[in-house]
Amino acid sequence: MTTIQKPQQLSRTTNMTNPKPPAAGSGVYNVGGKQPTHMCQADRGCTDTTLVHGARKREEHQSGLALARTGAPVPSGDSNVREMVAQPSMFSLGDRTQEQPTMLERRESSMIEEQLPSFMQVDQTEHKHRHHYRAALRRRLVLKNNVIAFVSEFIGTVLFLLFSFIIASQASNAQAATQRDSEATSLAQNAPVDTSALLFSSLGFGFSLAVNAWTFYRVSGGLFNPAVTLALFLTGTLGKLQLVHLTIAQFAGGIAAAALADGLLPGRLNARTTLANGTSVVQGFLFEFFLTSQLILAIFLLAAEKHRGTFLAPVGIGLALFLAELAGTNYTGGSLNPARTLGPNTVLATFQQYDWIYWIAPYSAAIVTSGFYMLLKYLQYESANIGQDSDDTKQVFKDTYGNVVGVLETMAASEFSFVSQVAPPAEAEIQALVNIDPSKPALTAARTKMPTQNQKAAANLGPATVHNNLA
Repeated sequence: MTTIQKPQQLSRTTNMTNPKPPAAGSGVYNVGGKQPTHMCQADRGCTDTTLVHGARKREEHQSGLALARTGAPVPSGDSNVREMVAQPSMFSLGDRTQEQPTMLERRESSMIEEQLPSFMQVDQTEHKHRHHYRAALRRRLVLKNNVIAFVSEFIGTVLFLLFSFIIASQASNAQAATQRDSEATSLAQNAPVDTSALLFSSLGFGFSLAVNAWTFYRVSGGLFNPAVTLALFLTGTLGKLQLVHLTIAQFAGGIAAAALADGLLPGRLNARTTLANGTSVVQGFLFEFFLTSQLILAIFLLAAEKHRGTFLAPVGIGLALFLAELAGTNYTGGSLNPARTLGPNTVLATFQQYDWIYWIAPYSAAIVTSGFYMLLKYLQYESANIGQDSDDTKQVFKDTYGNVVGVLETMAASEFSFVSQVAPPAEAEIQALVNIDPSKPALTAARTKMPTQNQKAAANLGPATVHNNLA
């Protein structure tokens, strides 16, 4: 047993014979130049190992043990013969540090397995190669998620544009009938605007986007627009693989929606995007650019940015599209979406020379709006209006009448000291009135000393009635 006859400097050092440093929490110390090793275990007591000419000598400490939770050595035993016993820290891993990576890897593998369907599970023979097995699980999980996102984006785009095309076609047919009655031969001749048809078509696009985006935003994001997909890729929200397969799903969904609408309607589909009312190509490009910028900016600040109203983002995005359709339908057809233009043009096999504006303008708007959004993020725009999205509850003080008289975080020390001084007597007095036995004569004397209004207020201001309310 290692003994120390006089106080000596205790230092935690490495073994000079074997320069390997002691493990964290192992309790290896160098005392007075010797090289003893003390180890304690909860069920086996403490052992002492001393290096003597290269040999290890182990002795059991059966008595006089003192356990330290912090890993520091503590003296125990007789006062004349003192032994330094070190207990491993409760936060240290001890000799099982090598097992930790294996346990974490197995836990990660089991978590991934739970997210995979049975037909995508890896062969059980690969379990012995845990690194290859975990990598295979990750690849299959990524594949599964991409397939789900592709299918959801395709179906969501089909539903969004299907209802939009049907409603827009009805509005266009009604507007054409009105123009024939008014002897207006062409939309290019500054024909009067049919506001009812415009409102009907705009509501169809806006509501259809809001409903389907709200339905699919937890699955694929509910984008339904290749320009929006590019914008989210430029800001780092989406990866390259997501950019490719979501864009393909959106264009395919636009064509499928146009084909379904053309087959469901009794006549031909009348939902193409064309320049009307004397709108030039440059004007049409600027219309599409600014309208798409409005839509993408709403998506960035309502959906990409997480805040208290994120779950209502589809409603705001649908309203943004509704507003854009009101402004641009009678001039450009209100595309704002390359997939929305490609679908009817492909199904009807009709293209115009200026169709490029329905591609270049939305993509240009995506690039410019992404740059503006990243500039806002770089400048930390949250500091311009601090506390708008704060969900922190504050402790407020209320008076007798329920009025908020102060917030705990902002009350002055003098006000709080007044509350702490006055509140206990008032509360004690009220408690005495409640606890006194009515049969005792002292009740009358106690009732004669009823608390005043100020004392009631002080009692209500006491810490016992602190309410957690939003300030």
